Amino acid sequence: WDEIGGFQVIYEENNDDDPTGVDVDDLPNSVVTDVKWSTSGFDTTYVSGVAGGPTRKGYDFAGWFKDAGLTNPYASAEAYKDLVASTSVTSVTLYAKWDVKHSDAGVDYKVVYEENNNDDPSGVDVDDLPNSVVTVVDWLTSGLDTTFVSGVAGGPTRQGYAFAGWFKDAGLTQALASSDTYGGIAGDDTVTTVTLYAKWDELADFIIHYDVNGGNVATTPADRTGVAWTDVDLKPATAPTFAGRHLDGYGWAYRDAAGNLVAISAATAYSEAWTLGQGAGKEVTLYALWADNVYTLHYDSNGGQYADGSTDVPVVVKWSDSGFLTAAPAPTRTGYVLRTTGAWNDRTDGLGTALDDIMDYAALAGGNDTVLDVYVYAQWDPITYVVKFNSNDAAYPTAEAATGAMADQTFTYDVSQALDPNAFARRGYSFAGWNTASDGTGIAYTDAQSVLNLSSTDGDQIELFAIWD
Repeated sequence: WDEIGGFQVIYEENNDDDPTGVDVDDLPNSVVTDVKWSTSGFDTTYVSGVAGGPTRKGYDFAGWFKDAGLTNPYASAEAYKDLVASTSVTSVTLYAKWDVKHSDAGVDYKVVYEENNNDDPSGVDVDDLPNSVVTVVDWLTSGLDTTFVSGVAGGPTRQGYAFAGWFKDAGLTQALASSDTYGGIAGDDTVTTVTLYAKWDELADFIIHYDVNGGNVATTPADRTGVAWTDVDLKPATAPTFAGRHLDGYGWAYRDAAGNLVAISAATAYSEAWTLGQGAGKEVTLYALWADNVYTLHYDSNGGQYADGSTDVPVVVKWSDSGFLTAAPAPTRTGYVLRTTGAWNDRTDGLGTALDDIMDYAALAGGNDTVLDVYVYAQWDPITYVVKFNSNDAAYPTAEAATGAMADQTFTYDVSQALDPNAFARRGYSFAGWNTASDGTGIAYTDAQSVLNLSSTDGDQIELFAIWD
């Protein structure tokens, strides 16, 4: 008998899901022809891992099978005749079977989760948890997005942000789908570790409350809503007011855990104010920081002067300062004394408001805190002195003594006044006037002469001597 030949064996590698896999049907001998009726050993013609053998990423070749359902393995001893019912069947197909690579097969695939929340010390980091590195059982494992999900046990958290899912790249451009398999992410079964990256969407629904901190409650700024976690320049659109004060620097602060006010700047982010400022929920309160305005109270000598020759003493004060009467300087003025009551007044003529120790700067400024300078004026009373008239006859005999009497005359400084007419008489003499010296060598005055400022000393006594011819 001559053995029949010319039969053929076709190999179906079942690796169409792997574009890079070696397909035996692309090779010259992917179809074996001129097979004889008793030829066997078809499993050795193509074996995965040897030249011309099929490959499939993530899988181990598990042999050839006689049926597409991969239930009947081909045995090397089986000849062509064992695979067909009759010689009329001129070709048979063998089907490759694949076993998914997994740890039991010595391959330990891992998924590492990078939570991208290192800016949040309080955030839950999955890489601090026991299962932050997941050992994947096989190449086809999917559902990797459900292993760690924000808001569930073990899921990552980041203050001020909403978790937006896991991504396959550090640049967060390739979102991870639940259907993505380890193999689809790794791309090559020699890659034993892949990293997934958390994406976060910044929240922008925070609220800032403003406390005027002693200022005018009616000027309390409206709450600021829609604030983002990283927003800066947190001050309100309108500034509050505080009589006699102004916002100090940037003007706002948060209160720390110890209750202290910590000033912020235009560069301070909401995240800092919330975290260190004891924010609750999605709200934080900022407190106004105030500094005293600088005001000047001027003590105007109003015709007098001070020891250094100046006529004004400016004193820097605060809005609520008082006690200005006690603190007043002491000017002097020739021929005048500072009034005992009402020594200072807000008008030069003394017809305004008299200064006292109860009055504060606010009152002096009429409640207008934009008035930076206020003047008070010294109030003066002219001194008085007395002119005593001397008959100047003490050295003469009694027969020549003057007769008559003259009372002392009071004068006021800066007020012209005539001397009282002479009332003395002396037998054998005529009255020649008055002199400040008994021998007539002093300053001479005529009878009833109008005089001014004979002395600038309060209570002084000026003696005028009668001169006789």
